[in-house]
Amino acid sequence: MNFSESINLLEKSTEKGLKMSFFANESLTKAPLCFGHEKLNEFPEYVNAVVKIRKASALANRELGYLSKEKAAEISRVCDGLINVSEPLTCFEQTILRFIGMPANKIINEQIQIKAEIPISLDEISLNQWTNDVTVTAEAIAIRSDLSLLSKNLRILCNELGRKAKEFEGVVKCGRLGLRDSFPIRLGDEFKSHKTIIEAIIGELQEEEKFWTFSVLGAGDLGTGLGVLPSFSSKVTQLLSDLLRKKSSSLH
Repeated sequence: MNFSESINLLEKSTEKGLKMSFFANESLTKAPLCFGHEKLNEFPEYVNAVVKIRKASALANRELGYLSKEKAAEISRVCDGLINVSEPLTCFEQTILRFIGMPANKIINEQIQIKAEIPISLDEISLNQWTNDVTVTAEAIAIRSDLSLLSKNLRILCNELGRKAKEFEGVVKCGRLGLRDSFPIRLGDEFKSHKTIIEAIIGELQEEEKFWTFSVLGAGDLGTGLGVLPSFSSKVTQLLSDLLRKKSSSLH
């Protein structure tokens, strides 16, 4: 089977509804999509995490003398404008074909260059930041942020269930066990039981958050630190932790 026949087979498989994983190469003229129609702006927490990493890195490079104060300040200013915008920027409407890391890095770098009032090279924007380092760290930040938001919303639900438990504590109803009637039960107690279960889930989510407080910035291409200037890893981790305002559970 030659190359053209292989591509045709992949396309036919995709048409039948099978999701194909295909790592595109610039030399390939045709490749089936494997991520549907998801766009970058559908992953705001991840995009914001990459922007914050760019800002923290610029500040770290400035403090260590690797980047001029003017360029670091300009990168920081542009990043502030990209974080938590009220409406999704059109630049983040790009469709994701393979995975989110490379498109997010590429577009954010381009936006910094476009919006900067002074010339800044791509090398200066991504100084000491290997793609793998940024991708893994951004994933951890995004996941922790989503877990925290879920816990917060579940806590609101718990409070409401607690109020309903008090409101209906005097109401007696027929209990249900599967699809059968059971012994009488107070409606308020049913609300209390739901509240107890959700509180347990919140506890599990909070425990899970602890596993997503790491940074691998400065690890380099193979995790050896080669290709990264001295002291960058510790400095950027400190600044990123401060930027995320998570002093109680800082990155490490």
